[in-house]
Amino acid sequence: MVYAFTVALALVLSQDAPPSDGAPVIPAFERFGEADPVEGGRLLLGELGCTSCHPSEGADPVASRRGPVLTDAARKFRAEWLRAWLQAPSRVKPGTPMPAAVRDPSEIEPLVHYLLSLRSDAPPAESTGSPAKARELYEQVGCAACHGPFERKGDAGPFVPLGDLRAKYTSAGPLAQFLQDPLRTRPSGRMPRMNLSASEAGALALHFVGGRPRDPDDPDGAQPGVVFEYFEGSWGKLPDFDALKPAASGVARDFSLKPLLRRDDHVGVRFRGYIEVPKDGMYTFSTTSDDGSRLRVGRILVVDNDGTHPAVEASGAVALRKGKHALTVEWFEAAGEESLEVHWEGPGFSKQPISSGALSHVPPSGQAPERARPDPRRDEFQPDPAQARRGREIFLRRCVSCHEAERGDRPVAARPLLGLRGKTGGCLAERPPAGAPAYPLSSRQRAAIRAALEAPPAATPPAAARRVERVLAAFNCYACHARNGRGGPVETVEDLFRVTDPTIGDEGRLPPHLTGVGAKLRPQWMREVLANGTKVRPYMLARMPVFGGDNVGSLVEDFEKADLEGSESPAPPRNADLVKSGRQLAGTKGLSCVSCHTWNGQKSLGVPGMDLTVMARRLRRDWFHRYLRDPNSLRPGTRMPTFWPEGKSVLKTVLDGDASLQIEALWQYLADGPQARPPAGLGPQPILLVPQAEPIIYRNFIQGAGPRAIAVGYPEHAHLAFDANHLRLALLWRGDFIDASKHWVDRGPGFQSPAGDDVVALADGPPFAEPEDPARSPWPAAPRHAWEKAPGYRFLGYELDARRRPAFLYAYGAVRVRDFPEAVADERRPGFRRTFTLEAEAPPANLWYRALAARKIERTADGAFRTPEGLTVRFEKPEGLEPVVATHASGMELRVPVRFSGKKAVLVQRYEW
Repeated sequence: MVYAFTVALALVLSQDAPPSDGAPVIPAFERFGEADPVEGGRLLLGELGCTSCHPSEGADPVASRRGPVLTDAARKFRAEWLRAWLQAPSRVKPGTPMPAAVRDPSEIEPLVHYLLSLRSDAPPAESTGSPAKARELYEQVGCAACHGPFERKGDAGPFVPLGDLRAKYTSAGPLAQFLQDPLRTRPSGRMPRMNLSASEAGALALHFVGGRPRDPDDPDGAQPGVVFEYFEGSWGKLPDFDALKPAASGVARDFSLKPLLRRDDHVGVRFRGYIEVPKDGMYTFSTTSDDGSRLRVGRILVVDNDGTHPAVEASGAVALRKGKHALTVEWFEAAGEESLEVHWEGPGFSKQPISSGALSHVPPSGQAPERARPDPRRDEFQPDPAQARRGREIFLRRCVSCHEAERGDRPVAARPLLGLRGKTGGCLAERPPAGAPAYPLSSRQRAAIRAALEAPPAATPPAAARRVERVLAAFNCYACHARNGRGGPVETVEDLFRVTDPTIGDEGRLPPHLTGVGAKLRPQWMREVLANGTKVRPYMLARMPVFGGDNVGSLVEDFEKADLEGSESPAPPRNADLVKSGRQLAGTKGLSCVSCHTWNGQKSLGVPGMDLTVMARRLRRDWFHRYLRDPNSLRPGTRMPTFWPEGKSVLKTVLDGDASLQIEALWQYLADGPQARPPAGLGPQPILLVPQAEPIIYRNFIQGAGPRAIAVGYPEHAHLAFDANHLRLALLWRGDFIDASKHWVDRGPGFQSPAGDDVVALADGPPFAEPEDPARSPWPAAPRHAWEKAPGYRFLGYELDARRRPAFLYAYGAVRVRDFPEAVADERRPGFRRTFTLEAEAPPANLWYRALAARKIERTADGAFRTPEGLTVRFEKPEGLEPVVATHASGMELRVPVRFSGKKAVLVQRYEW
């Protein structure tokens, strides 16, 4: 109370003197305002909220920045701080753009009562996290770019002030809530969303506001057992359980799975609790699991046993002090066997299962680990209804033009901005009159505002380049990004931009420049970045802020208008041969792009660079061509090498060294994004299976053919994969057969894709059916999941002919099917001939075979059937066959009648692509 009394007394004694210290800090004005005083004045008119009261009209209006929404002030602000703030904002937080809007001391207390009567129905805000992480977070995510160093010493630069947050907030919870979604409270977007997690926002809030964070190693009211959460879903590795809703939860005695599982496959469990460490020392933990598992002690990942695999053990060691430590164990099962064992060993005992006696948890009704206890400093202020009613009247006179307090509040318009030309009094006076807000403007700021007011009104809207400059200045984008020689991080905080690999240098450490960005990036990508803060530089720790799409207005279109000269050249159609060449160029046997660039999240072979699989989503094709020809002209100082000096290729063996074709080949290859086959040389060394004198049969998890796939590689360089669950030919491809390293090295996780090119995915679903109307009846649907068996079918294995070519055997009801594909040699484009032999004691009268399913099927002049993707199907037997093309909601199907001669039928078709 001494502090509050001292502040109030000082304010009352100085009420006749307008604030003169703490001039508003608008970073772009501080850095560039002198270059163009009129533009600097316009920036101040918008950022100080002048146009909230004084409407800006004409061909070139000044955008208005609204103040914070106050609908939940009672949960956030301390009464003592609010009193001082309303009297003289610039003295409570020097540099604030908030003026002293309430000049009559008698109006302060009613306003305090009114604002602290505003309380939403939202649940009380809580904060979780470790305040010890605050500095690291503040500096890494980018807070320092706008707000300055973590511990500011005096006027260190053009930084937005933070003020005394401990004096302002009732507890850390409201600040944490604000940091997670600032746009809800500050809809104008000057404080952007940084995509902070709850624990990250809580860590910052607990540091700046205080409160006693719970010690995760000293839980109150711990009881035996661990808390479990049971999930259902299909994953190839451990998911983010925080983003999922558990199907069940409760308390388990230990880490036994059997009592918890409702089904055998496609499940996951997370255990959380505490482990009692008997003495100081080094402890080794291990998990043996089928499939993946992880173990954390506190926030430390000790055991990483992730992925799909049989029962495999993984272990790790960590130094621990005596006492309780937070423990998390995560596990999931894809398919097959399910198991989990958790062991530990340490000083005085050998390896053994973690017993239930060492485990404990905090009951759900108690506080979870690392949750802040209630702050004992919370105000006990009780608003007086009569005072609050008077405060509401004052608010509607003094504050409503900038702030919303209740739904339906409307600004009070004053004289239009153009009507202030030639005026020297009011807000701009050295001593503003009693009814006007008092800004502690510097002489430089006051001069710039007057210059903007006296400038002749614009007759036409400004050019796109000017609009871009204004948005970058208003949202302080220049704090991180440079454009046309202006902006970029100031020296005080430049070193705080960091990367995961320091060898990458400033090119990857500092945010990219925006010069010419409208000619570089696709508009849809820019919108995605502005809307979501999309991150494509995994090595860069700073995050792209989210300002709110409505706030930045036409910025994307203005970038394009300002930077794009002329129209873009039309892209040629996709060429499969160019795509192959592009893959070769990107790999280690070509230009070795993967030496620096990541691929679909997989690390590069050397210095980390941007992911190649997002290039075509981000970049315009014309810019890509210009950049590869001369990288330094578009990104001065880049370490990107020039592979086409003076327009000539350094690699003559691909596409005859034609520079334009090579660059286009790379573009077309990268245009397939994450679906493109990885370049050669990336990741573990491949174990490429090469059919020579006879076919190779490879049974395993094949992408696109299911968990019971039978892949067959033929010496003719045409290959296939048969789905033994759904009884269908699933994939065709050419070139290389398959890379066995994923499954042959420690039975690696997941599905393997074909190693070759020209992959054709055939439709899922049963091959034979008996439709009531062959032209209209829907074909039976495929099983919902890859692991399910095709209903009505039985797989009978396969047999090999004299050349060891397999024929797949299965039964549809009483009909036995021999499905024999054979590769057909061709120097450039080998294909397949497929012979069905069907036998039945009592053949069905209306049996049909679905030969093809596509969005469109056309009949060629020679009687074949072709899809727009280039797959052609033709029939050799029986002669006179009359297929039917059935049309349905998602496309077309080619259906062929099966004609028995006695108890046998033969159908022969060819695939060409």
